[in-house]
Amino acid sequence: MLESGIKNLIMVAISKLGVKVFTNPVGNAWQGVFLKRTPTGETILGPGARRIQYGLIKGSADLIGWKAVTVTPKMVGKKLAVFVGIEVKQPGKKPTPEQITFQNHLRADGAFCGVAASAEEAIAIVRGE
Repeated sequence: MLESGIKNLIMVAISKLGVKVFTNPVGNAWQGVFLKRTPTGETILGPGARRIQYGLIKGSADLIGWKAVTVTPKMVGKKLAVFVGIEVKQPGKKPTPEQITFQNHLRADGAFCGVAASAEEAIAIVRGE
């Protein structure tokens, strides 16, 4: 299954647990006028063209959002949004060093995060298993 299909299955599965997640595409593109492509495949852009970057930082999770948790003892009954970051991979694919660093930072600060190749793995992540 393609990563996009896995991502959709994960989003549906964890939303049933009350987790709010959104896709976080990360990359860059050119903004401006496309003039032509040379015979060698080089792209020629017009004046004022510039590269734009989108998404969070390089290595940030494919799915980001939050999970509401009830805090105790002083804040009994109140909810707290805890960050959720799920890196979606096809089975057997490994995260990049930047993705591992991002996950490590989230984990160190108490987020629900991890790498998932299936809805079941994502559910385990948001349940803290």
